[in-house]
Amino acid sequence: MKRTLALTLLLAAGNAGAGEDANAWKFFQELKVPAAGVYRHTLPPAALDASRPDLADLRLYDAGGAEVPYLLETVRLARPAAELLTDFKARLEGRTTVLTARAGSPGFIEAVTLETPAGGFIKPAAAYLSADGKQWTRTAAGVPVYRGHQGGENLRLEFPPAAGRYVKVIIDDSRSEAVPFTALKAAVLPARPAVTATAAAEIVSREELSSSTRLTVKLPARNLYIFAVLVKTGDALFSREVSVSARAYSDGRLDPRPLGAGVIFATVAAGAAASRDRIPVYARLDGTAELQLEIENGGSPALDVKEVKIEYAPVQAVFRARAAGSYRLAFGNRQARARTYDLGGLAGELTGRTFPAPEAAAPAENRDYAAPEALPDLEALGAELDEGAWRYRVRVLPGAAGVQALDLDLPALTRAAPDLHDLRLASGGRQVPYILDRNYTKKDLEAAVEKAGPALWKFRLPAGGLTLDRLTASAPDMVFRRTVRLYETPSDGRGASARRLLASAVCGGAGGRGSPVSCPLYGPWRVKGDRLELEVDNGDNKPLELSSFSFQYPVSRLLFKWKGGDGPYLLYGNDSAAPPRYDIALVAGELLEGDKHAARLEGEASGGAGLAGLKLGGPAAKALFWAALIAVAGLLVFLIVRLLPPPAK
Repeated sequence: MKRTLALTLLLAAGNAGAGEDANAWKFFQELKVPAAGVYRHTLPPAALDASRPDLADLRLYDAGGAEVPYLLETVRLARPAAELLTDFKARLEGRTTVLTARAGSPGFIEAVTLETPAGGFIKPAAAYLSADGKQWTRTAAGVPVYRGHQGGENLRLEFPPAAGRYVKVIIDDSRSEAVPFTALKAAVLPARPAVTATAAAEIVSREELSSSTRLTVKLPARNLYIFAVLVKTGDALFSREVSVSARAYSDGRLDPRPLGAGVIFATVAAGAAASRDRIPVYARLDGTAELQLEIENGGSPALDVKEVKIEYAPVQAVFRARAAGSYRLAFGNRQARARTYDLGGLAGELTGRTFPAPEAAAPAENRDYAAPEALPDLEALGAELDEGAWRYRVRVLPGAAGVQALDLDLPALTRAAPDLHDLRLASGGRQVPYILDRNYTKKDLEAAVEKAGPALWKFRLPAGGLTLDRLTASAPDMVFRRTVRLYETPSDGRGASARRLLASAVCGGAGGRGSPVSCPLYGPWRVKGDRLELEVDNGDNKPLELSSFSFQYPVSRLLFKWKGGDGPYLLYGNDSAAPPRYDIALVAGELLEGDKHAARLEGEASGGAGLAGLKLGGPAAKALFWAALIAVAGLLVFLIVRLLPPPAK
C-alpha cells in the first residue's frame, strides 16, 4: 500500500472574495482559533459533499471578511500489489502443512495469499510474521482457506498491518487430506499506513434477484477517496463473493465502473470464530455518493445485511491564522471559479510537524443563499429533428423542473437499436439533449416455461430483441455434475428456425446442504426472437429435474434537463440514425451527482408518421404486405377475365 501525501494548492491569491457574491455559497462552518499560528482543520463530510469534485469552491475568510489562503492535505493509498515471496518451503508436520517464505525487504504486511493447483477443499489456516525468522507473532488464526469445485475461493489471509519480513502459514489438515501449495504472496508496505476514517453508509435500496442481492448505498458525502467497503451481517456461517461498482461517464454514456471485489465470510474453524467483512476498493468517487454492491448468493438464502460502512481518506485544510478570532469556511458553490493562492513559506512549515485543530462548529446553511438554476449554462433544447423518421413515439411525463431520470421500458429496450444509439427526446420539433446511463440496474423477467422432454425446457419471453444478463435455475440437493446449454431458436420469417448456442456451463452439487443448488448461466446475450431452449446433458445418469427458472435483464435510463411544462416525446426505431452528440456530455458529472426527479413514460408507444411507423417484420408491415398481395392478385384476375374471349353462344 503506497502512502502518498498530497498537498494541493487551490485557487489564487487575492483580496477577500473580490468580485464574488457571498450568497452564492450555500453552506459555511465557523472556526475559532485561540492565537495566531498554523492550524489543521479536517473538512466535515458536508463540505466534501456540497463542493465541486476538485474542492475548488472552498473559501476561508477571517473575521473581517478577508480571504485566507490554505492548503488541502490528504492521504492517497494506492492499491497494494502482492509480491511473490522468495525461499518458499512447504512441509508436513503431523496433521498440519507448514508454509514459509521471505519478503525481499522488511516492511509492514497486511495480507498473505496462497497459491495451489488443488480444488475442492476447505481448511482453517493461521498466519505468523517474524523479523528474523526465529521469533514469530501470530497475526491471524482460524481463517478458512478453500476452493470450490464449481467456483468460489478464498486463499487470502488478511490482518492489521504488522512489521515483519518472514512469513509462516500453518494449515490444519486434521479434518481432510493435505493439499499441495506452490507459493506465497504478500503485500509489503514500506511504512505503516496512515490512519483512515470510517463512516456508515445508508442502504437506500435492496433488490433480491434470483441468485444475488443488489444493494445501493449512499455514502456520507460525494467526492470521497474510498479504501474499502465493510459489509456487516447478522449471519454466523456464510461465504459470499461481493463486487463493488459506481456509475462513471465515458464515451457519451454512463456505465458501471467496477471498483473492487472480494470474498466475505463468517465461520468457526478449528474451534475459533473467523470472519471477513472488508472488500478492498482504493478509488476516488468524483461527483457521486452512490455505490452498488452485488452479493452473489448462488442457491443460498440472502444475507441479513445489517450495515454497510466505508473506510475513506479524510481531507484537511491547513492555514495560517494571523490573529486569534473567528474564521468562516464557505462551501457549496459549484459555479465558483478556481483561484490561486500565494502561500509563501507555509508549505515548508508542514514537513515533520503537527498542528492544532481549530474549534469547529457544526456546518450551517446560509440563510441568504440564492439557489441558482440547475445547470444554467446548459441549453434544454438542441437541434431540430424530423420525428417522422422514427417508428415509435411515446410521451414522457417529467417530475418537477430540474434533472430528470427516465427508465426505459421493455418496448424501448427491445425495439431500439442494440446499443440504443437511435434514442431521441424531442419537444416542439427539437431535440432534448440527454446522457445514457447504461445498465444502471437489473430486473427479473417473467417467462413462460414448458418442459419439452426429459432434458429439455422451452421458454417464451414477453418480447423479442431483449438483452439478457443471466438465467438461473434450481437443481435438487444431490450429488451430480451436468453440462447445461442455453439455445436461441429464432425464426427466419418463413417458419424455419435454427438453433444458436448462447451459453453453456457446468453445474454440480455435492449434496448434504439441505437446499436446492443454483445453476447460473451468465450473459449478456442479445436475443433475436422470443424463444429459448435449455438443454441438460445427463449422460448415463438419471435426468436432472430443474425448477424455479429466472431471467434477469439490464435496465438503462436517460438523464436530461427539463425546465417545466408538457414533457417531451421519446423516439426510437430508426436504423439510419447516427449516435447523438450533445454538449450535455461536458456536465455529465453534475448530472450524475445532482438530485434527480423520476420521469416516466405515458402508456404504450405509437407508430411514427408515414412509412417509418411500419416496422419491418412487425404486424402492421405484415398486414400491409398481405393486403397488397391480395390487391395484386385481384387485379390480375380482373385483367385475365377482361382479356379472355367471350364464351361461344
